[in-house]
Amino acid sequence: FLFGMAMKAFATEDMEYIILETGLGGRLDATNSIEKPVLTVITSIGMDHMDILGDTVEAIAAEKAGIIKSGVPLVMDGSNPDAAKVLKKAAENAGVYCREITENAYEIRKITGKNIAFSTVNRYDDTAEWEIPMAGTYQPANVVLALEGMSLLLKGHHASWSQALRHMRWPARMEEVKEGVILDGAHNMPAVKALAESVRARIDGMEKRGRIILLFSALKEKHYDEMISYICREIPADLIIVTEVESARRVPKEELKEDFEKYTDKPVFTEDTSEKAWQRAMQEKREDDMVYCFGSLYLAGEIEALLRRSEYAEF
Repeated sequence: FLFGMAMKAFATEDMEYIILETGLGGRLDATNSIEKPVLTVITSIGMDHMDILGDTVEAIAAEKAGIIKSGVPLVMDGSNPDAAKVLKKAAENAGVYCREITENAYEIRKITGKNIAFSTVNRYDDTAEWEIPMAGTYQPANVVLALEGMSLLLKGHHASWSQALRHMRWPARMEEVKEGVILDGAHNMPAVKALAESVRARIDGMEKRGRIILLFSALKEKHYDEMISYICREIPADLIIVTEVESARRVPKEELKEDFEKYTDKPVFTEDTSEKAWQRAMQEKREDDMVYCFGSLYLAGEIEALLRRSEYAEF
């Protein structure tokens, strides 16, 4: 129904391009009713929504591959070999041009607290330098996918792209919402692994390191115990605050606290709401400390809403 509403709205406008993101999977998604898109893009594939899409990365990739259409070019993330094998076979069967992007397509040059500089080599430029105002080490791969898609659509590299990338913003994706405070929507294992990698890269780039404070919440259908175990192993947190989001699917804060205490001896505090958890985190934060808020897109949305309120503008 929502998809039909969107198509009706687009039909009344003079649209040059429409980007349709699948809601879940691909093969059976409503967006896949478009029979002749001009381009298909498949980003990184991880283990999520397994109750619907399948319990192996190959099964999930097969569902994603359902958007591949005969005669329509494909740009795909090839970082997972098992997923890439499925996607490339589907592209071959459909007889389409397939551009695979792996970590060899770019090289990270510099990571600061707020920016990543990286270079690419492709058929349009010997070497191109790019900079994005994001701290997530996974973002260059996303950018290269987008650049390759744009190159296919517009037949070449355009000088304005570099400036556009320097001014891009992606809410709740390693977003520094305040000095030393990062908001991220990581809510499954692939995203938590990417977050942990970005946290460690940022620590390595710091001249002076303060404490790391985590603000965390989760939904019941996510593998939150596995996420918490990984977080405690891979992120050197000094203090953890857990809370509950406004959803019937929320995990009780006491259960989250118990899970963290299974894997860490660092102090774990509970707060009833995301607002109280945010207040606690800001009270605990010292000048050189870093605060990472993640675990649920609901949590990210609630914190974003808090920050739009005048009393939290300078909190």
